[in-house]
Amino acid sequence: MKKLILFAFVLFACTSAFAQIEKGDKNISFNALYMGTEGFGMGTISGKIGYYFTQNIEAGITPSISITKFGDESETSPSIGFYGTYNWLTQDAKLLPYAGAAINFIKFADETQTGLGVYGGSKYFVTEAVNIDGGLQLLFVDGNSAFLIQVGIGFLLNKVN
Repeated sequence: MKKLILFAFVLFACTSAFAQIEKGDKNISFNALYMGTEGFGMGTISGKIGYYFTQNIEAGITPSISITKFGDESETSPSIGFYGTYNWLTQDAKLLPYAGAAINFIKFADETQTGLGVYGGSKYFVTEAVNIDGGLQLLFVDGNSAFLIQVGIGFLLNKVN
């Protein structure tokens, strides 16, 4: 048991010493995602505006616009969402794995639907301020579920020169 506690302490101390992010950092990122099946497709462009309350916890808002295609018809849907993310700090200070949850309010066909999602992924820091973000999300809307793949680019605003 003592070895387990010592190992946890050393792991925590090492990851904290090489943290990519710090409490108070502000993040802005842009993502694109696509999902589709036969006769249906949806593409979304979204942004994230977040604040790191601790080195590990980020929360923020996600405005987006989606274009959905059903056969020959298409619909444009704006949405706004709120998210919370837990980040695991790594020793090399370049890779930042994360997991989180989100709630989205989506305007679709003249009504607003609520979507709940869980997601995970990683940010790879190209520089101290710029990262490439890739992840997967499972989204539940109105009794239906969707599996989404997203790729984006992010910036830590207070570290951009």
